[in-house]
Amino acid sequence: MPVSAEDAQRVGEWSARVGADIEIRFQRTLDDRSALFEAYLDELRKLAPHVRIVLGNEGGDGPPAIILRENLRFQALPEGFELQPFLELLRAGAEPDPGDAADRPASPIQVEWPATIRIYVSPHCPHCPRAVSQIAPLAFENPRIDVTIIDGMLFPELATRDRIRSAPTVLLDETFRWTGVPPGEELMRALLDRDPSELSAESLKRMLTEGEAERLATMMVKHGRVFPGFEQLIDHPEWSVRLGAVVVMEELAEKSRELARMSLEPVWERFAGLDRSVKGDVVYLSGLVGPLDWAPRLEALRGEDASEDMREVVDEALENIRRHGAFADE
Repeated sequence: MPVSAEDAQRVGEWSARVGADIEIRFQRTLDDRSALFEAYLDELRKLAPHVRIVLGNEGGDGPPAIILRENLRFQALPEGFELQPFLELLRAGAEPDPGDAADRPASPIQVEWPATIRIYVSPHCPHCPRAVSQIAPLAFENPRIDVTIIDGMLFPELATRDRIRSAPTVLLDETFRWTGVPPGEELMRALLDRDPSELSAESLKRMLTEGEAERLATMMVKHGRVFPGFEQLIDHPEWSVRLGAVVVMEELAEKSRELARMSLEPVWERFAGLDRSVKGDVVYLSGLVGPLDWAPRLEALRGEDASEDMREVVDEALENIRRHGAFADE
């Protein structure tokens, strides 16, 4: 896609000042809008020789994205007002590495729980660049803070999902929302004082990928409730996420079998629509935490699905239920 003469000049001047090579990744998906991102990045590469674009076909039908680092991405084409903060972030990402993690000073932002921040912008919004410049650098401060900048006009389905009516709008997990640029102190207070039971599924997913399954189980036992976001991870389409959820469920089964059952019941309500591999994991977990009165629903699967692999999973689950599932929490 053609870049405006003004944007081309700004990129050229910025490139002349950058002394280090910069690598960014393009997450290409089956979404038709991937072509717009490819064209944009092709122009950027021509205007800024220091920038190297790593192209990868991620597959899936999710939104394409420009990834500056694992926890900072643009689901937007940085043009016009949004170009300057994008270039600033690119340059910040190119700063020399301060050394091995063991030698680095502690992060100045000590958030206890992973945070997911979404910043909705629009191409002609004069206030959006300030929101991006103020919030996006938090991703450099702490890897637990995940920031996504989204063009609500380019991705109207995401804006509709998040009930976005104006830009900028800033969302922190599924609990905090600011229309306009949030006061810095208010945003930091929300980051530091969040209730872990209100964390988004995405933030909980990051806890699993960071090897904190046991901690998550302990948190839910401490609060005496299943976190709503966790229920979405038990039948998550990504196998690695489901594996992490299995570890949490195993921990819950030891600490509070009743909580483990509560977390699994909503998944059974949508069981019929799950992929085959996901069904097998749900059946396995049912044997791990289910009570005896779940046995009939498992036995019914043997008649509905005659495949040998499903029968084996069901039989194992039934055996586990009969051995453990009838007992209350110890």
